[in-house]
Amino acid sequence: CIKAENFQYSDLDRKKIRKMYSIPHDNKVLLYVGRLEKGKNVGYLLDILKCLQIDGNDSYTLIIVGDGSERNNLETKAQGIEGVIFAGEISNVAAYYSASDFLCLPSFSEGFPIVLLEAQSSGINCVITDNVTRAVAINDNIFFVGVQKDDMSKWVKIITTVDKPSKKDRLNAKKCIFQHGYDSDTVASKISVIYGTSEGGIC
Repeated sequence: CIKAENFQYSDLDRKKIRKMYSIPHDNKVLLYVGRLEKGKNVGYLLDILKCLQIDGNDSYTLIIVGDGSERNNLETKAQGIEGVIFAGEISNVAAYYSASDFLCLPSFSEGFPIVLLEAQSSGINCVITDNVTRAVAINDNIFFVGVQKDDMSKWVKIITTVDKPSKKDRLNAKKCIFQHGYDSDTVASKISVIYGTSEGGIC
């Protein structure tokens, strides 16, 4: 569960983060949130970004949020690739969802990533590995794709052809969290009625 209210899209945060990193207003921003470990396959996103930038196209930015044992290797691989931002571990991840247009998770394996609930609450498009459970898709903005070399063109096609969600759609996106029962406050309230307690923090 997540507290959906905490991840609602913010136009102010979008402008703030993009200004902080000097990201052009019309750039499509790809976002990764998680540990930087081999199993997370983050280097795959660097290869995708290179494909997006063929012929000098600089209208794509990749923000990598998180840290881990692969960070040095990833920073080395990123040398010479325009538009890669290593944000490290941050406390205001919701602002980064707002600033971005696609959450990208190319992990070799995943369970039920909480970041996907957070991202959907913010209304961001999500392109993720196809071995994630379909139960995590609670809106129409999730695309499941393989992570083999031959699948890279599929990621590129989705990122280049799928429109950025409208501001209205993003502001309304958190409703799906409530509708599917993933809002922590709602769950806590229901349980408190059942057990006759006002204590929260169930999820």
